[in-house]
Amino acid sequence: MRAPILALAAASAGCNAIFGLDETSLRDASTCPMPGDADFVDEDGDDVDDSCDRCPVDADPDQVDGDDDGVGDACDLTDTPTRIAFFDGFHAPLSALWQSSIADQWEVVDDAAELQEGTGLSTLTIKDLDLADGRVDASITVRAVPTAPDHTTGVLFVEGAAAGYLCAATRATATTDAEGLLARNSTLARDPLTGQIPLGDELVPDRQLELDARFSAADQECRIELAGVTSLLVAEDTTLTTGTAGIYAQGLSVRVQHVIVYEELR
Repeated sequence: MRAPILALAAASAGCNAIFGLDETSLRDASTCPMPGDADFVDEDGDDVDDSCDRCPVDADPDQVDGDDDGVGDACDLTDTPTRIAFFDGFHAPLSALWQSSIADQWEVVDDAAELQEGTGLSTLTIKDLDLADGRVDASITVRAVPTAPDHTTGVLFVEGAAAGYLCAATRATATTDAEGLLARNSTLARDPLTGQIPLGDELVPDRQLELDARFSAADQECRIELAGVTSLLVAEDTTLTTGTAGIYAQGLSVRVQHVIVYEELR
């Protein structure tokens, strides 16, 4: 199996359970909120509170964890010890652990992080997360698509403010279908690591994308599901060493339902 690098499913303050960013991700089972409790939050509908769920984005009521590393089999892609480094289901106001490239552009509305403006480039990244390898998993829905060209949305793995990797769906004009993109990304340009591949559908309002991206210092994978079809891009690039994760949107506004980050423990 491939080792998961970083998986991102963000959780905000308030009733949300922000975990990761420390040695242990899950709270003690004896303190877990139960269905019916005022502070119970359950992103995947499996009757396990997010703060105690071994896989908070895929229903796993039995919480099966074959390698006993704290990440349930429904989310775990490897036998290598792994942890959930960060998770947000956006059930409370935007956490201070998020950093927006443009102030006040992102807001939590109806259990999702919404990008309010969709004409330029905006990113939302996690502060104080520094991983060498990771898998980023996010669910993104298109809200609105202006007439301007270059509509792109996806997940980032970034080192500092200037450079990183991008796994995204993109289209050059308002009349073309979306294509999958795996690229080195900077504030100045995108440098594709592979050829772009057709995704077979458009980026139009209410289209939902499921993105699952592995990033490491040796190789990268980008899986994009659009309209029930999954596409895969693979590259071997050694440009970056460590970084954090986030969301990328250019030329369109989006809603982000969740972000989850998995870290391999070595």
